[in-house]
Amino acid sequence: MLSSIFKILITLGIITTTPIAMASTVGDTVLRGKEAMLRGDYPGAIAAFLEAKENLLTKDDPTDEILLNNYLALSYLEIGDQTQAKGAIAQATQLLDKHQSNSNLVAQVLNTQANLQLKQGDFQTAALNFRISKQLYQQNKDLEGKVGTAINEAIALQKLGQYRTAQKILAQIELDLASMPKHLQASGYKVLGTTYASLGDLDTAKAKLKASIALSEAIDIEATAKTQIDLATVIHLSEPEAAIKLLQAAATNSQNQETKAIAGLNWVDIEIEAENWQKARDIALNSQDLIFNLPYNDLAKINLIKKIAIIDTDSLHPSVVLSKDSIREQHQQLLKEIAQSAHAQGNIRTESYAMGTWAYLEELEGNIPQAIALNQYALDLTDKIVAQDIAYQWQWQLGKIYKNQGDIPKAIASYQKAVESLSQIRRDLVSFNPESQYSFRESVEPVYRQLVSLLISQPTQANLIAARNTIESLQIAELENYFRQACLEAKPEQIEQIDPTAATIYPIVTEDYLAVLTSIPGQPIKLHIESITAKDVDQKAQELLALFNPASSNKQRKALSQEFYNWLVKPAVNEFKTANIKTLVFVLDGSLRNLPISALYDGEKYLVENYAVAFTPGLQLLPSKILESDNLKAVVAGLSEKNQGFVALPGVETEVKEIAAKVNSKLLLNQDFTKERLRQVLKATTTAPILHLATHGQFSSNPEETFILTWNDRINVNELEQLLKTREETSQLIPIELLILSACQTAQGDAQAALGIAGVALKSGARSTVGTLWSVSDQSTSLLIEELYRQIAIAPQNKAQILRQAQLKLINSDKFNHPFFWAAFVLIGNWT
Repeated sequence: MLSSIFKILITLGIITTTPIAMASTVGDTVLRGKEAMLRGDYPGAIAAFLEAKENLLTKDDPTDEILLNNYLALSYLEIGDQTQAKGAIAQATQLLDKHQSNSNLVAQVLNTQANLQLKQGDFQTAALNFRISKQLYQQNKDLEGKVGTAINEAIALQKLGQYRTAQKILAQIELDLASMPKHLQASGYKVLGTTYASLGDLDTAKAKLKASIALSEAIDIEATAKTQIDLATVIHLSEPEAAIKLLQAAATNSQNQETKAIAGLNWVDIEIEAENWQKARDIALNSQDLIFNLPYNDLAKINLIKKIAIIDTDSLHPSVVLSKDSIREQHQQLLKEIAQSAHAQGNIRTESYAMGTWAYLEELEGNIPQAIALNQYALDLTDKIVAQDIAYQWQWQLGKIYKNQGDIPKAIASYQKAVESLSQIRRDLVSFNPESQYSFRESVEPVYRQLVSLLISQPTQANLIAARNTIESLQIAELENYFRQACLEAKPEQIEQIDPTAATIYPIVTEDYLAVLTSIPGQPIKLHIESITAKDVDQKAQELLALFNPASSNKQRKALSQEFYNWLVKPAVNEFKTANIKTLVFVLDGSLRNLPISALYDGEKYLVENYAVAFTPGLQLLPSKILESDNLKAVVAGLSEKNQGFVALPGVETEVKEIAAKVNSKLLLNQDFTKERLRQVLKATTTAPILHLATHGQFSSNPEETFILTWNDRINVNELEQLLKTREETSQLIPIELLILSACQTAQGDAQAALGIAGVALKSGARSTVGTLWSVSDQSTSLLIEELYRQIAIAPQNKAQILRQAQLKLINSDKFNHPFFWAAFVLIGNWT
C-alpha cells in the first residue's frame, strides 16, 4: 500500500488520488516515475510508468491501471506528444466505465482530460471539465483536489479571456490555500499572480508572484524558476534590469533545459525592446545550442531562429554583425525538419510556424517565389485551426513581400487582413504569457503604420477613410498595450452625429514624412503631406516643449509653434471657415501627444483664440451630455500641504474654496483626502457629475508610474477605475461627466508620457478629463479653475468651449498671459 505516491503537483495539473495496491517493486518503479516528473524528466517518468503498468499484479481491479494511464497522459502532454496523451487518457476513460462508483478517480481522469483539451486549444470544454472535476473533489471533501482543480479552471478561463471570472474563482480558494501544502500554496499564488497580471493589476500580480517564490524556493527549485520567469514578464517594461536578474537566476538554478531556454528567449526580448541589437544577438546565439538540443519544444527553436533573423536584417539594424551563410542554412534545414515532423504528428500550429519562418528566411535570401509559396502554405494551414495569432504574421509577411515587389493592391489587401487578424486577438497580444511575449514595438505597431503608409500612397477617399480607421485602431492597440489588457471596447462614431461644428485632425508620423488627415463633417477627408522624417518631428517636438518654459525665447517659441501650426492646421483653415468649425479635435500620434496644441501660433493668434481644442484617442467615445448649470454638484479633493516628499501647493486651498463658492461641493482637503474617504464620498454623493482632484500626480508611459497623490497614499490607474466603477455600480448614480486633475504633470523626459493622461481618462470611465501636461503655478491654476467653474455656472455649453473660455481669461490677463500658465491644460475624451 502506498498512501500518497500520487499526491504530486506538476505543471499541467494538480491531481489527488486514492491509495493503490502494488508489489513493492512496482511501487518502487512508480516512485521513480514520480521523482522523474518532479525534476522535469518526463521521458524518464514515462519509461517508469510503462514499466509499472507492465508489472501490475492483477488486471481484475482497474484502479491501478487507470491511475498509471492518467500519469502517462500527463507526462506525454508535458513533452508535447498529444497523440500518445490522447491514447493514454482514452484507455483510462474506457477502464473507468467499469469503475464509475469511485468519483475521486473520475475527478482525476476528468482533470487530465481537461488538461489535454487545454493543450489542444479547446478552452471552453477544458474549463467545463475542470469545473466538474472540482465539484467532484468538493463532494468527496478532498480540499487539496478541489483547490488544485480550481487553479486549473482559472488557467482555462484566463485562456478564454475571462480574467475577472478567473480572479473570483481564485479569490474563493485563496483562504483555503493557507491550509494547503506549501507546493500547492506556491502554485495557487503563481496563478493568482498571472491572473492579476492579465487584469492589468501589476502591483498585486507582483505581490502574489513574490509570495509564490518565497514559498517554493526552499522546496522546489524548478517551480521557483518558472515563477521567476513569470515575475520577470510582469516587470520587464518598468524594471528591465530587475527582470533580467530574475531570468538569469531562473536559468542558473533550474535543471530543466526548457525553463533555461524560455528564460534566455525572454532576455532576448528585453534587449530587443531596448534596441540593444548586438547584445540581443549575442544572448540569442549563446542560447542556440541549449534551445536546439531541446527534444520536444520546437516552438522555442522556431522562436529563436526568427529572433536572430530579425536582429540580423541589415536594413533594420546595420550595426549588428550579420549571420554567416552557414548559420542561415543550418536554420533553414532545422525549420524543414521541424515542419516535416509536425506534419507527421498532425501538429498544425508548429508546422505553420516552421513554414512561415522558413519563408521569412527565403525572403531575406531574395528567393521571392519560394518565399511566397512557403508563406501561402503556412497561411493556409492556419485556416484549419483557430490561429489568428499566427495568421497575422504571415499576412503581414506576405504584404511586405508584395510591397517590395511593387504590387501595392495585393500588399494593401494582405496588410488589411493582418490588421483584421490582430483585432481578433487583442486579448492575446496583451495578456500574460511568459512563453509568447509580443513586442508591441517590433511585432504589432509596424503592421498598422506600414498599412497606413500604403493607403496614403494611393490616396483615394476609400483609402483615406481606411487610413483614418487604421490609425484609430492603432490608438486603441497602443492604449491596450499600455494597460497590458484588452479593456477598451471600440464604439466608432460619426463626427457629424457627435458635433457638426467640430473637425478632427489626425497627424500620422511615418518614417519618411508627416501625413495629416483632416475630417470635416459632410466633406471628403483632406490629406496633407509634409516632407519631414519621424526623427525630425520628434526632435522639433522636444525643442518646442522646452520652449514653453517662461525663461525661454518667445521669438523661438512662436516661430517653432507656427511651424507646427503650418503642418497641422493651416492646410485646412479655409475649409474650417466655410464649414463654420468651432472645435478642433486632435487624434495625436507619437511625440505630438506631449505638445500643448492650443498654443500653436498662426503668426498673430494662438490656436485656442480661434477654436476650442480637444483631444481623443479616436472617435470611440463614451456617451456624454452638456453640464447643466442648475443645481450642479461636485466632489472636490485636494492637498495644499507638503506631503510624501512633494512640495506644498498653497494655492490649492484657495482653488477648492472658490469651487465650493460656485458649485455645491463635497470637499476633502489634506488629512481628509484619503483613498478610503474618497471611496465613501463617491458612493454617498449620488448626483455629482464632476470629480475634481487638486493634488500632485504624474502621467507616464508606464502605468505603474502614473498616479494621483492622496494624504497617505497614491491612487494608481486601476484603483481610480475601481473607485469610479464602484460608484456607478452602487445604484442609479449618474456617471462622472468631468474629471479634473489640476496639479498633475507628465513625466519629464518621457516621450510617450501623454499616454498616461489618455490612460487615466479612459480607465476612469469619466466622459471627459481635464489634465495638465506640466506642473503649473498654483496661483494661475486657481484663476483658470475659478473661471472654468464660472463658465459652467453661467449657462450650458460644451466642455471644450468651457476650457477655452478659462484659457482666454489667462491669455487676456497681464500676469499669466504666457502659454506656460494656460497651455498645459488639455481636454481629453468627449468634448461636447
